[in-house]
Amino acid sequence: MAVSQDITDNLTAREKKNATLIKRYENYDAEYYDSYASFGR
Repeated sequence: MAVSQDITDNLTAREKKNATLIKRYENYDAEYYDSYASFGR
């Protein structure tokens, strides 16, 4: 039994664009977190 379903085909163009942006920010965060997390300490 599947735990989740792929709903990519059901997303609107805006939702797909938002998902892409979120992934981009997540990748940026993972790469640069240490350099800006300690800023101001």
